[in-house]
Amino acid sequence: MDLQGMRAAVLVEQQYQELEVWYPIYRLREAGCKVTLVGPEAGQTYPSKLGYPAKSDKAARDVSAEDFDILVIPGGFAPDFIRRTEAMIKLTSEMAEQGKVVAAICHGPWVLCSTQALKGRKATCFFAIKDDVINAGAKYSDAEVVRDGNIITSRKPDDLPAFVVAIMQAARELKPAAAGKRRRRSAVDKPPAPVRVKIYGVLAVTRRGYYVLLGLGLVLLAGVLAVWSQLGRAAPKPDAPPVTQWSAWLWNHLPWILLGVALVESIEVLFVLRKFRREEQAQRTHHS
Repeated sequence: MDLQGMRAAVLVEQQYQELEVWYPIYRLREAGCKVTLVGPEAGQTYPSKLGYPAKSDKAARDVSAEDFDILVIPGGFAPDFIRRTEAMIKLTSEMAEQGKVVAAICHGPWVLCSTQALKGRKATCFFAIKDDVINAGAKYSDAEVVRDGNIITSRKPDDLPAFVVAIMQAARELKPAAAGKRRRRSAVDKPPAPVRVKIYGVLAVTRRGYYVLLGLGLVLLAGVLAVWSQLGRAAPKPDAPPVTQWSAWLWNHLPWILLGVALVESIEVLFVLRKFRREEQAQRTHHS
């Protein structure tokens, strides 16, 4: 279970070679690796050369190199069909560029020929496509398995034991770095929680929430002034009770009272916004 937490994609298409798909799948699963069958379409069943079905879990267009640590490209006649799907070529190319383990066996290197992955690399393949591999920039070697960095290639089904051992060895070397990258990526990708600031020492709000409260306050202020302008000034009788006279005075001076409150609040707004900026700056510094 030394590949626990690792993620592998196995490309599938019609006319694949049976052992070159299922042997790596079961060996990787035994080692604790999560294996996903990726085809041109999700949920599609692709028959092998002998008619054995392989049902894809994901469509190539719905996944990315970020989703996997290992890519296995089987042989048979499947590579000829795989090369016809742009998303599968893109996935292969991006995984090779990112230093992920990319392993191709038999006719599988044909897919690598459609990328830049073989340029200047040592590689092997089924002898019938040797010229294609050389023309793609590889240094051909007739060996059961050839590993050049993150690129692993083999010739035929008989080479599968050495092929999978090389994949596992490369994956074990990759595992610490991949785990670290995933941790860093998740820390970077996860958005920080919105900053909350207490107002009036009681209510903790986000910047957006504070703007909403300010907007509601302005609407309330405008509404009160609109009502005041419609009702006009109060004119109590001289012999009216003091409470009535004070109420009338407050009503008549309401716009000026509200203006004073607004001025005080505007100062409070400046302090609150300054606190938001300070807290957000601290959060960015910590997040970086």
